[in-house]
Amino acid sequence: MKKLFAFLASLKLAVILLVLLLAGLSAGTIVETRTNTEVAGRLVYYSWWFLGLQGLLAVNVALSIADLFPWARKRVGFVVVHASLLLIMAGAATSYFLKIEGNLGLWEGERGSVIEYRDKEGGLLSQHNLPFDVQLDQFVLDTYPGTMRPAGFLSRVRITDHATGRSFPADIWMNHELHYRGFALFQSSYRQEGGRQATVLSVAKDPGQNLVFAGYLTLIAGMLIVLGTRMAQAGAAEARTTAPAAAKAPAMGAGKLRKAGRSGRLALVVLAALLAGAAAQAAPAESLRALPVQHDGRVMPLDTLARETVWSVTGAAAWNGEDPLATFSDWLFDPETASTTPIVKLGSPALARELDLPATTTHVSFMRLVQNPKLLALVQAFHQAEAEGRPAAGVMKAVEALDKRLGLVQSVLQQQIAGPSRSRAIPRPPGPCPRPASAPRPSPGSWPGRGPRTGPPAARWPPKCSTTG
Repeated sequence: MKKLFAFLASLKLAVILLVLLLAGLSAGTIVETRTNTEVAGRLVYYSWWFLGLQGLLAVNVALSIADLFPWARKRVGFVVVHASLLLIMAGAATSYFLKIEGNLGLWEGERGSVIEYRDKEGGLLSQHNLPFDVQLDQFVLDTYPGTMRPAGFLSRVRITDHATGRSFPADIWMNHELHYRGFALFQSSYRQEGGRQATVLSVAKDPGQNLVFAGYLTLIAGMLIVLGTRMAQAGAAEARTTAPAAAKAPAMGAGKLRKAGRSGRLALVVLAALLAGAAAQAAPAESLRALPVQHDGRVMPLDTLARETVWSVTGAAAWNGEDPLATFSDWLFDPETASTTPIVKLGSPALARELDLPATTTHVSFMRLVQNPKLLALVQAFHQAEAEGRPAAGVMKAVEALDKRLGLVQSVLQQQIAGPSRSRAIPRPPGPCPRPASAPRPSPGSWPGRGPRTGPPAARWPPKCSTTG
């Protein structure tokens, strides 16, 4: 029995389990890349053998704590770190067995309290009754100017508690969920049919989440305790080593001390001057790279935006071996040349054939693509399928990716990819407002698909308000 206990609590078993778990995670990543998340979860992440490895690791951690009992002061950090790991795994297990999740679909004016969890084929896997009703009072859809492409959507709901009868209004939109009675309601999707609009809310209750967060906090505290303990032990060991040597060493003369001090200060001054000279030479380029810009709601260095944009548009980390910042600057300040240069990654031989291009075509110019009527038809078909909740498949996946790239290129060519922060549009309560007789048509060479929000609010179309009646 003692031998079994010693093996289960041993570092050797911990190393074996960690190696096996890392191998399993690697296999899961490969499976998820080649298939999808559900297959990876079924074969790896939530399989019996992977859960068993995690359970055995929890046993190993718990027994390793018990093996060191009673714990000395120098072991406090060790105990806190390992107890934190147990707390995190307990929270994950609680979420796995007790988490409630599903979708709640409501048409405007409809009320419901039953969430459903379905598979990709639409088969019902589970149902759960909420302790409150959710009524959709109004659904607000915001689109990109000059397109039917949704830029954001908001659900105005009314919550009515079953137990207390309490009722209150609430707004739910992207990245702004509603929390009530332990449930979180997220804006997930929407439907439009026959002139009516419906919202799809994702609803979840995760009792293990707080345990996991507590585990993370105690893990950080334990690591700080371990660090402090190691520093104290190192200081004590150094004091024990240097004390005898200091007692035996002859005293250094005052003149030698002053000379050593002057030499040290002189070396520091020379080093500082060299560093200052090097920094002065590199300052212009580095200051440009570090220039803060705002893009897609984030503030980032210009160099980061340039690298992300070049990668997203061309599919290469560096286009023609050039510095991404130089490439980005060329696109930004010479849009005419950039729009006629084949820089946009096509991404699919099948899509090339659909556009009457050679199957070997890898990159096409922006102007050639936006003037291709077959591509416009494919993009419109994709947006229609997306609005109806149908997933993209086959060549439509390539159309979706190309649609994103063209919207990004257009924002660069129009010098609207980055700028000052703008106020959030969706949370503003919509009100009736007059619409012009006809919407302005996009300018020649513009892309009507995806793209960042551009222009001041007064110049946007459709206007950011709703009409009623």
